[in-house]
Amino acid sequence: ESLYGVFYPTLWAEDSELKCLGLSGISKVAQFLSDKEVSLCVQRILAISSDTSKYSCTALKSLADSHSKLVAETILPGLLDSLSTDSVDAVVSLSTQSHTAATTLQALLGHLSSLSTAGVDLSGTEGLATAAGEVLVGVYSQGDEAVKFYLYQQVIPQVLLLYRNIFANAQTLSALRSINRLVKYLADLLRRVAQTLNFQQASGLLSDLLQSCLQDASGAVEQVELVALFTAVVVGVVPEVVWSHASLLLPLLFKLGCHCTCSPSQLQAAKGYCAVINKLQADGVHMKSVLDDDMTVLREILSCGSHAAKHRALSLWMWLTKALVVRSHPSARKAVMQVVDLLKDRDVGLEAANGFQLLLSDCSDLLTALDHANVKLMYKQKFYEEVVPVLREGIASVQSETRQNYLVAIMHTLQAVPVQVRVEELPSLFPLIMELLECGSGSVKVSAVEQMEELVTAAPLLVGSHLPTLVSELLALALPPSPLRGVRLKSILLGPQKLS
Repeated sequence: ESLYGVFYPTLWAEDSELKCLGLSGISKVAQFLSDKEVSLCVQRILAISSDTSKYSCTALKSLADSHSKLVAETILPGLLDSLSTDSVDAVVSLSTQSHTAATTLQALLGHLSSLSTAGVDLSGTEGLATAAGEVLVGVYSQGDEAVKFYLYQQVIPQVLLLYRNIFANAQTLSALRSINRLVKYLADLLRRVAQTLNFQQASGLLSDLLQSCLQDASGAVEQVELVALFTAVVVGVVPEVVWSHASLLLPLLFKLGCHCTCSPSQLQAAKGYCAVINKLQADGVHMKSVLDDDMTVLREILSCGSHAAKHRALSLWMWLTKALVVRSHPSARKAVMQVVDLLKDRDVGLEAANGFQLLLSDCSDLLTALDHANVKLMYKQKFYEEVVPVLREGIASVQSETRQNYLVAIMHTLQAVPVQVRVEELPSLFPLIMELLECGSGSVKVSAVEQMEELVTAAPLLVGSHLPTLVSELLALALPPSPLRGVRLKSILLGPQKLS
């Protein structure tokens, strides 16, 4: 009682820091509070302004953990009955146990379904969908079979029903735009659920969505969202499910990724294609089909296709290459060398150069451990060791107008490897970095300056020998409309001062 008397009054303070201190105290003593005290604390926390939201959420989680029965039977039902955007964070924070999280998730999805059925504007509902995703993570973390069965039996039907209701009641362009944002969250929900399913469950879900995609040849806006949901499942399921459906998955995703003129659908299909290739058996018949047939078609388009067709083919080729690179497949080098050759192409050369960033970046929405992806250790270092020498040789032999593409590719590759590797290579690449500072585009200059910043520490004598030119270039970058601002530029300009 004395602890409650110390911390509870601070929740009424005008000073935000004092309120945060009180919320932290309540988090620490939550287990010692009575049910009545917990109810009063929750009621007050819900009324506190958003400037203490982080501490409020922590306190609510502590209260929910220590008084789960009270929260599940009394507090949470009241919040769910009057669910609104303002109360979403509190609802998520209180849904810490598997049974309360499941109830909350169903309520959030049900509320979204009601809004979509009513035909109201869905702008602003992203918060509700985000909350559903956060609660789903909590449900998923419990990890027992009953939870996984619940996800399969309840969440998937609700998400798909919500999808259908949204499109059935969307009458305006603004509504469709709201749908586009909302479906991203629904796709993430489906992906997380797909990650938990056994072979039979995942196979059934994928079959249903696959058939829907095969039947929908209209190319309408609905297909965009359907492809997003379908791809999310493809990304999340276990490899065995992909193997069993590969004969249908690969042609569909390749067709959409290579020929679809709707950019969102094309990108989602390319990502799904990447996920499938990453999970295929290395020496299986489907992988052979990709390496022999699909890559041949893409090469032909990249060689003599129209401008738009070449851009779509390059996008798909980059995702195909990424799938091979991260799993260190024997054909990865061959695919990467094709990208290197494209650096000389006047139509897609710069796009190919920027594609090196995609090849080596970590994705949050696919190719993760939870997605059962095949990702080898040290694949980035292996890529660096094999590709950078080829890029450096290419720089010396290409025409001036495509030379920058090679420099951009090297910069993206450098940024993906550990600092100690970069530090060893940067001195030998100093002339190339200086060239980018002088003639590169805005984004390229940013990359070059970041590398130069490391050089100031790694090779101060080398930088010092070019100090007048370097300072001149950096000062030029400080002037509008340069994209460089603030701390980064200041730290680089301070670096040469240390050489004096």
